[in-house]
Order: sequence, then structure tokens, then C-alpha cells
Amino acid sequence: MQDRPDQGIKEVMVVDDPDTMRMILSGKYSDILELIDFREMSVSDISQALKINPGSAHYRLKELQRRGLVKMVREETKGNVVKKYYRAAARNIYLDGSKFKALRPGEASPMDGFYDRLIALLAPFGYEIPPDKAGPIKDAMRRYDKRKKELLQQIQDAGVERMEGDRLLVGDAYHVAWLLKEIEDDTLGGIREELRTLLSEIRGPK
Repeated sequence: MQDRPDQGIKEVMVVDDPDTMRMILSGKYSDILELIDFREMSVSDISQALKINPGSAHYRLKELQRRGLVKMVREETKGNVVKKYYRAAARNIYLDGSKFKALRPGEASPMDGFYDRLIALLAPFGYEIPPDKAGPIKDAMRRYDKRKKELLQQIQDAGVERMEGDRLLVGDAYHVAWLLKEIEDDTLGGIREELRTLLSEIRGPK
């Protein structure tokens, strides 16, 4: 079956399949998703940008396409050569780690390493979190992230891009909808207070 161009780029996509999340977190595929986040590129464009051979670029693109993360959006024919162009299936792709609770006993969640790296990267922003305080903060961040993904799923399901053709307006509508939901949601508000308390304990009295 041949590919067919698909212009149905979503504004928001929440990925909750554990295998797909592992694939993205491995880094081998996230580079491609980042490249084609807001622009269309061919296999040769991607292979040149990432300095990998075209076969590897093609394989990774097809794997991302199979999992619904990439769409082929345009074909360009020059002589007997057909060049295909790809885009990420959504402008904003979020990972939902809630399904990692179904991991086999003793199997580590890839999200654990992600949060460790994330906390380490907060130091340059003025948030030096000691190892003995990292656990509660990671737990609060996980719960905040889980609730955020639930709200984003609601926003994704609204599908306003089917009602309005102005992509800039649609993007702003999603942004404002998320802002309002974040302000109104009691669960997120409670977790923010937890984080504020944890941070004040780390920083000490001012």
C-alpha cells in the first residue's frame, strides 16, 4: 500500500503507549521529530541534517509514521523520481507516563531517568535540588504531569482545527484553553502548593 499525503496536522497529541514512549525517549527518534516539528523535510534532508545515512533516516521515519507520530504531507515529482516530504503529526507532542505502572515486576520506567535528568538541568535556573529532597519533588512533578496530560487530552479531543482554518488562531486557542484549565483545576493547584512548600524547605528562610 502506497503512502498518501496527509495534511491533518494536529495541534496537540498525547502519547501514552509505553513502547512508543520508550522509542521517543531513546533519543534516536526524537531528533527527527524535532527537525520536522514545524517544517516538512524529505529523507535526504533529514539524513543530511542529522549526518546519518538515508537508509537509517528512512527506517526511523517509517517507524515514527507507523506509530502515528509522523505524516507524509507532500510529494514532489522530478522526472522519474518521487520525493516525499514529512512532518510531525502534531505541533505539540506530550508523553503520558501513566501507563508505565503496567510494567513487568522489577522493570524500570524510562520516565525515571527522564525526571532525574530534568531535575539536574534545573540547577542553572537557580533550583539546586539536593539528592535527599529530589524524591518528593519528582513525585509531585509526576502527578502534576499526569494531570496536565489528562487536561491536554481533553483539549486534543476538542479538535478545533476541524472548525477553523486559521492555524495561528487555532494555536492561540489551544494555548488559552490550556491556560484557563490550568488556572481552574484544583488538582494542579494543590500540587503547585506542594511544590512551593518543598522549594521553600530547600531554599530556607529568606
